[in-house]
Amino acid sequence: MAGHCHPAVVKAVETKLHEGTTFGMPHEQEWELAEEICARYPVEMVRFGSSGTEVTMHACRIARAATGRDKIIKFEGSYHGLHDTALVSVKPKETEYGDENAPNSVPGGGGVPKAAIDNVVVASFNNLKSVENRFKQYPGQIAAIILEPIMMNVGLCIPQPVFSKVCGNSATRMARC
Repeated sequence: MAGHCHPAVVKAVETKLHEGTTFGMPHEQEWELAEEICARYPVEMVRFGSSGTEVTMHACRIARAATGRDKIIKFEGSYHGLHDTALVSVKPKETEYGDENAPNSVPGGGGVPKAAIDNVVVASFNNLKSVENRFKQYPGQIAAIILEPIMMNVGLCIPQPVFSKVCGNSATRMARC
């Protein structure tokens, strides 16, 4: 928006670099930015994180705490970080896929506990039937759906409009079912 290496932007960044670049605790600028975001957009609350892994881990934990439910639906092939909930069915082998309407939950590497895998229910991207099947299979147990708006771990996979509308915009409503 300001162009490449605009002098005013470079100067502002250089000034802030002397104050530090990453912090373990919330700080003044974080509060200011959160207030600005809430003022400009229909957002009530903002929480920052240091990495995508950290943010998705907290999102899953908050969903579980808010609903009192343990299960998270994620989509086969999607990547949401390296925590136990996210590292399931990221790149399963063909022999591990399972049914396209009820994919298997496959650990994405060593060290992911079976209990964590049991609480990650896998559905197929762009397949509403697989999502509906999971809600029928686990009534009252699903805390949230974690979804990339455009799945990128398998190339650019654009959602069908109805899939995006139902799974993206209505995940909270669906999790209450």
